[in-house]
Amino acid sequence: SWATNSFAITCYKTRNAKIYGNRIYGSGYMAIGIGTVSDGVGDIEVRDNFVLVQATKPLKRWDEYGDQSGCHGMRITWGGENLHYHNNIFVARAREGGKVRGLWVCPGAKITGVLFEDNVIKAICEDAASDGNAAISVCGDGKTDHAPMLFRNNRVLSNFLHVRTGESYGVGSNTRFYGNTFVRTGPERADYRTFQVGFWNKPSAGHQVFDSRFEGGAGYDKLQFDGEGEPRDLSVGPTLTLQTTPGADVAIT
Repeated sequence: SWATNSFAITCYKTRNAKIYGNRIYGSGYMAIGIGTVSDGVGDIEVRDNFVLVQATKPLKRWDEYGDQSGCHGMRITWGGENLHYHNNIFVARAREGGKVRGLWVCPGAKITGVLFEDNVIKAICEDAASDGNAAISVCGDGKTDHAPMLFRNNRVLSNFLHVRTGESYGVGSNTRFYGNTFVRTGPERADYRTFQVGFWNKPSAGHQVFDSRFEGGAGYDKLQFDGEGEPRDLSVGPTLTLQTTPGADVAIT
């Protein structure tokens, strides 16, 4: 990548497309594996792809942001409907001062029907000089009434942060996580968190996390609220399944 927003594959104002079976490798100024961006994008299926991006020493390849090396597995921005990502592997690694996001998703008024399921998402910072936004960074325009993005049955691995709902690019709300596995792995970092909610003075609310599994030291106790925006919230819990006879009286305490 020698410029801002260098996509390996991008759907821009594209409808009824399938992106599958690709092997994508990237590095450089701002490398992004797969993008579904802009108004008009819809009915897109992204499946069975492998994406590996690696952020290395920041260099001035492009004038817009000066010295930089940022790499991101995928991106949803500026519009889209019925976007289905499943059975993909997204890996983002940073070293020598680079910065990464595994998933870069930006909720907005014109984004609906987003589903991520059965993917592997991994974001690792290999040394102390490197940084990352998150394995899953939810960074929209700060509104709390946008349609939820749904993450189901994914395996999410990181050594710094698994899910972030606000950062310098923006703040998101209303994400839904069902049955995901969060794994802490890679070089140890003292600043590790599993979830981080909020940023600056923007609200980040309506997040729901259910039926999670944790490995390697990840957990609900590794939670950080950031910024001063209100409201900021994240709800967690299990799904309770009952089986009984028709007409039975059931009391749940």
